[in-house]
Amino acid sequence: WSTTDAISVQLKSSNSNDASYSNYQNVAIDNTTGLFRQPTDDLTYTLKACTYGNVCVTSTLSIIVYQLPTSNFYADDETITIGTGGTNLNWELTGDGVDAEIDKGIGDILLTGTQAINPSSTTTYTLSLTSLGGDLTDSVTVTVYQLPQLQVSYPVNVAYDVDFDIEVKTKF
Repeated sequence: WSTTDAISVQLKSSNSNDASYSNYQNVAIDNTTGLFRQPTDDLTYTLKACTYGNVCVTSTLSIIVYQLPTSNFYADDETITIGTGGTNLNWELTGDGVDAEIDKGIGDILLTGTQAINPSSTTTYTLSLTSLGGDLTDSVTVTVYQLPQLQVSYPVNVAYDVDFDIEVKTKF
């Protein structure tokens, strides 16, 4: 900041988390190097410049802090067997989300939810979040096992005291 004809300058923050400036504090009349702050919430700084006769003017600067998105995306069961029922996808998103969706035909989602799924083969679901605080993707894979199959071949008639073979084949 810079001032003209000021004899004192004070700075105050609207956010109580910025304890250094919770009340007006004297600062340099001109500050060309800036003031480094790392706010975690929205806040407004008020700069007050005063001249002789205690005539003061103020200027404000509002800072909007967007929260980084986070994701908790998971399936109740990450392995299922086809034909025995599916599972649920669950998600909980935080941050300043603007738009969220899950692929594989699920589409737009709310920031918290559950979706029943019953894939017929191993499938990876990807959640995408477009946010003012940044973008985020998260994935979960549901492995689908096929029902086991058993095939047995043996002779229909077997004579007494004769050896024979039984062939057993399994799949999945």
